[in-house]
Amino acid sequence: AEGIFLASSVTGTCVGTFKCLSSILQDPTCKDPACTFLPPHAILKSARLTVDIACSYYEAESAFVQRITACRVPDCDAVSSGYTWNPAVSQCCKSGSCEPYSCTDPVATFTPGPWKGCASNCSDTRRVLDRYDVLDIICPGQTARCTDRMAGSIVFFMSVSSAADKVSCGTAVTDTTYLKAFYSLDLEMRYDSVAFASERPFIFAIDVASSTDVLGALAVFTVTLEVEATVRAGSSIVVSNLVRSSTASTDTLAVRAPGCGSFSTITDLVMNSCSKAAGLKVREIAVWDRAAGTLTIPTISELPRRQLLTFAFQLRNPSVSLPNAAVVPNVEIRNPFRDAIGPQPASASSLVLGSSLSARLYDLQVLEGLQEARLRNEIVILLRANYHLPAGAPATITGLTGSATEDALIPVTFPGASGGAQTQTAPSVLAVWDQMPGRLVVALDRAYGPNELIEMRFKIRNAVTQQTPVTPA
Repeated sequence: AEGIFLASSVTGTCVGTFKCLSSILQDPTCKDPACTFLPPHAILKSARLTVDIACSYYEAESAFVQRITACRVPDCDAVSSGYTWNPAVSQCCKSGSCEPYSCTDPVATFTPGPWKGCASNCSDTRRVLDRYDVLDIICPGQTARCTDRMAGSIVFFMSVSSAADKVSCGTAVTDTTYLKAFYSLDLEMRYDSVAFASERPFIFAIDVASSTDVLGALAVFTVTLEVEATVRAGSSIVVSNLVRSSTASTDTLAVRAPGCGSFSTITDLVMNSCSKAAGLKVREIAVWDRAAGTLTIPTISELPRRQLLTFAFQLRNPSVSLPNAAVVPNVEIRNPFRDAIGPQPASASSLVLGSSLSARLYDLQVLEGLQEARLRNEIVILLRANYHLPAGAPATITGLTGSATEDALIPVTFPGASGGAQTQTAPSVLAVWDQMPGRLVVALDRAYGPNELIEMRFKIRNAVTQQTPVTPA
């Protein structure tokens, strides 16, 4: 007989300055899920490890993941009599004395980075290890029938380069947590008899990501679910524990498929074309209760078992920073014709609404085409912001003193909006040029997400005579 198949997952974090060790325990004598992942009578059919890293600072070329190893936890009693594995330090210990341990079995393939935009946002993550097969580590030589008595605990090690020391994901000012990783061990188990297994609906995986941690900034929240049951059309998805947002309660909070642009246009009659093309399976209008910290949104079509459901919405971050204020949301699926699924907490990496960062512009570059006196010079401005910038937000460039161009409205083009198109065909916006202070004020052509590159081009005439170069801001 094929038996009954069930899935589960174990999640946790691995933190350190430039390296970390983390244990996932399997003790057949323990009945607490914190120290065992394989229940009695279950046969482990697959075990896959996924690791995501928080975007403290992994954008620069020299900031990357150096190494990942994964090992079966050693038999500590064989190392030294009376010693047991201490998961807090990932070493064999006895009465406060621990033996040094090093996990040296390398993971064959992982994504080291760096990643564009992965900086100054500890709520954002990048995938380093994707469903890496660790079954042979848990049950070496016994993968055909891996039982709870055969399975062993595993430990994995991770290290990053020293260039990742620019932003800490710790809670204290002096904290040096430059490495913060979130792991998920996804398991598939088989039971030979239905007497030992009951197939119940549950949410197999939940991830909630925020686009920015900046105080008071608008943040896009992206929710991804995988449910171990069919979700009927008309069910309500409730995302809770979204506490401390400063967005007022409303019955018409806009919802979109991830990446589908503006959240300002709300309609329940015609679906946003981008969301429709992406196969959005929830309504584009949700109920937001600020006091309760809950968002409620109905599904509009049936969601088959284990099919990913993803949607995005926008809330404003808290305006005041508090220590350890970030929260992990919960998700519940309600249906009037069956018991609720959940509530269940999102993955450990889903820390949102912490709001620990100040708004800033960075990576500012000012380039020019011609330096000869009197000639019309094309100025190129490149910059990024660590928060959401709405369409029409004013950008002010100062310090361009000495230009021969008089006060006027001058066109500014945004080549990035047309996929790198030439300046002649890129979108153009009229900007206010003030000659004496060398100031240009221009409205952004569109909304820009956190850490997205903004490119602006415009032409002004160089000084009549050669002058000392100026430094714009």
